[in-house]
Amino acid sequence: MSWDKLTDEEKERYCSLKECMIDALSVKEVQLYERLIHELLDKVNERQK
Repeated sequence: MSWDKLTDEEKERYCSLKECMIDALSVKEVQLYERLIHELLDKVNERQK
């Protein structure tokens, strides 16, 4: 994921989403979801090129 390319609003959304996930899930599940989010963002970035 290219964090630098995200807007401040996107970073905020990502961070609040991450906080919600951490509150709701175990660390192991959070790591799984983080990996999925990174993969999705990578695919989005590929399409935008």
